[in-house]
Amino acid sequence: MPIFDRDHADSPEKAYVYILRCADGTLYCGWTNDLAARLDAHNSGKGAKYTRGRGPVELAYSEMFDTQSEAMHREAEIKKLTRPQKQALLDSQTGGEMLTVYDAADRPCGARPRRIVHAQGLRHHVCHLWVVGMRDGVRGIWLQKRQNDRPLYPGFYDLTATGHMDPGETPLTAALVELKLEEFDLLYNTQIFTKKTGSVFRLGCFTVEFIHVNHSIPDAVALAIGTPLGTVIHTGDFKIDVTPISGGMFDIARFGQLGNDGVLALLAVI
Repeated sequence: MPIFDRDHADSPEKAYVYILRCADGTLYCGWTNDLAARLDAHNSGKGAKYTRGRGPVELAYSEMFDTQSEAMHREAEIKKLTRPQKQALLDSQTGGEMLTVYDAADRPCGARPRRIVHAQGLRHHVCHLWVVGMRDGVRGIWLQKRQNDRPLYPGFYDLTATGHMDPGETPLTAALVELKLEEFDLLYNTQIFTKKTGSVFRLGCFTVEFIHVNHSIPDAVALAIGTPLGTVIHTGDFKIDVTPISGGMFDIARFGQLGNDGVLALLAVI
């Protein structure tokens, strides 16, 4: 069963220097000892005068210091940089897995590298997948083993499967995707894009729409792929369940609309 949690937020004993990217593309630099709260203030129009009317803002860069004076000194240094020099600073914090960070009101504020998020304790969402089972006649929690983590139960695995969640992504999807990527040592070299049911995105000359279906695993979707020759529907594994345990019922209405519009091919898994 997936268990939703929020990972640790900023430490009140630390001070942060940050650079925001405003909605108009301009940059703003400031310092704070509570980054999540400060992001909330900027996005609520209660932050700096400069960012009012330029929201929503995204966190583009951050550094963490032990003292307020260190942070203020670094802020003054950054503000003296030219725009290309500031951009080079932003580029230095890119690469690897990107995690969505949130303000104190739980609004997404852009994506930051995993190593930065964890090192600085930036607010992000995480879920854990716990599996209850039996071992030698004893009921317990089976946990996915990961390196360098403390053992939780003698004779059991070390730590639950963990998934960092992006906006619109379900806890189960987050946990399973990261678990599989980690199994094949691909997690830190893979950029993950998440889409919600009903969303449409373009891939070259194709469009891809996610349609909700039912199956034995939650969050199952079919794909409606728009091509220059017509629409191709790939159902994936599915069943029509009028009383699903979780999520809504199979989106029969959307399939009907696509059928009325005309379908080039139906690729069904039965």
